[in-house]
Amino acid sequence: MAAFGRKWKMSGIRSKDHGAKRRLILESAANLFAARGFTATSVAQISGACNASKAWIYHYFPAKEDILFALLKEFVDEVRNGLIYAAQQNLPPEESLKLFIEKALNIYAQYRINYPVLFNEMVFLPLEQQEQIKAIENEPVDALESILIRLNPAIASRTDLKRSLTYIAFGTINATSNWYNPEGNIRIDRLANMIHATVLAGVMIVSPEKHPWKAA
Repeated sequence: MAAFGRKWKMSGIRSKDHGAKRRLILESAANLFAARGFTATSVAQISGACNASKAWIYHYFPAKEDILFALLKEFVDEVRNGLIYAAQQNLPPEESLKLFIEKALNIYAQYRINYPVLFNEMVFLPLEQQEQIKAIENEPVDALESILIRLNPAIASRTDLKRSLTYIAFGTINATSNWYNPEGNIRIDRLANMIHATVLAGVMIVSPEKHPWKAA
């Protein structure tokens, strides 16, 4: 595998899901996309990193966009499956929220080196592929909304706040992928506790009658 500076961790590419050759293409392309950008990376460079021909790459992926799509879809599938699993456990809502946050943070810590960069390149995918990725992304948001409503049923009646509040909570969780270093001073369980307390406090001040953030 070609390396550009730091070797990227690709623990998300699993041999049980991909043959060894397809895996090599995905790993090599992810390294190149993260280091050079999608548009600046050619199929020839990917094939060179694999010590293979361009025809060999096209045998597995008809276009460069299909490689990027495979990488992104693998990630959003992992997120969806993990977070929906967390939301569907028969737990009190406070514990469901904690499990949801912990699961998200662990997934993002696993993938954080490559995927924040790769998602910026999604605009280069065909519209149909973009919509497929976005549809999968929405499912964990729906799952989080259901947890927040269980925490505070008043949210269900606040159609002016319900989705916005959910996006704020989900964004708080997601934003950690931009700065959190799993090898730093803050352990992931402590970070989960901090996010849990912040989201919980914001959710519980919503009431059916009063907009808690409305200016006087």
